[in-house]
Amino acid sequence: MFLLKFRKKFVFRFSLLVLLSFFSAILSIFFVLHYRPIFFFIFFSFYLYSTYLLYIEIKRFFYFLNWIIKMDYERDIPDIVLKKNDDLKRFIIEFRDKLAEETKLLREKKILEEYRLSFLSKITHEIFTPISVIKGYINLLLKKESDFKKLDYIEKVLRAVSRLEALINKFVSAAKGGIYPTSFEFKIFDISELIFEIYEENLATAHEKGINFTMNIPPFPSTVVGDPEALKTAITNLVVNALNFTEAGGKVSIETEKIDNKIKISVVDTGSGISKEELPYIFKPYFQGREARTKKTGMGLGLAITKEIIEAHGSEVCVESEPGKGSKFYFLLPLSL
Repeated sequence: MFLLKFRKKFVFRFSLLVLLSFFSAILSIFFVLHYRPIFFFIFFSFYLYSTYLLYIEIKRFFYFLNWIIKMDYERDIPDIVLKKNDDLKRFIIEFRDKLAEETKLLREKKILEEYRLSFLSKITHEIFTPISVIKGYINLLLKKESDFKKLDYIEKVLRAVSRLEALINKFVSAAKGGIYPTSFEFKIFDISELIFEIYEENLATAHEKGINFTMNIPPFPSTVVGDPEALKTAITNLVVNALNFTEAGGKVSIETEKIDNKIKISVVDTGSGISKEELPYIFKPYFQGREARTKKTGMGLGLAITKEIIEAHGSEVCVESEPGKGSKFYFLLPLSL
């Protein structure tokens, strides 16, 4: 409605100036031919003035069009457009405000879309971890094993299913709240039991790939304060990565070491390693190195999630790696004495 009103006013004003310029030019020529210098001077001056006004109007309009074409409401409106307090000035100010509002809505929509994709990616990554455990033990169940071993495998499958169920409930609750679950339930627990559980869950995958998978449970009291489920996700991510990038015949181990009043937990492998160029980026969400892209493993979220969890526990994930010689990821947790 405002645009239609503006167009009518602009067309009327523009047409009026064109007509005034045209008639003043005709009259100027007429009085020159009839030797009337005074009238010629008056109408020629009027012609020049109306032509100047027409030029200013056209110039302002084209500056206005140029500002619209660039679609950058944050850029200053040309002074020549704002010089006159008329409908063109009012229109462009209103247009700028509407454009700013639309741009803001688009940005918010983009942020929400990025959040949605990130949320879904995190869900997918978290859920696939217990699924791979279930898949590994089901494959073992299909082989000819003793009843005792089968019962043990079924127990591990049920444990992984329970974890999967807990993860799904956690993400559904988070989706209702509109945020990714970043709250942690800290309590005192034995990290040795957690490491043994992670070892058992990934042993079938390691055997299937022909990898020598070992662990080193600390011989000292190893109670820590933390979120067991979150730390299990963090360490499992490191173990899964190590197994993915280690070839048959290689080694992967979970190692522990007491340093002062802390326990150092390391995941060491003899896999492909990480280049110096890629090391600064490996903890960034969605980053995948050359080896990961070749193997098409995951979506580049495992290390980012691990970093987030370990930092929430007041520690830091460190890495030592060399191409062709494997990698070592480690972090420290304070022991609860």
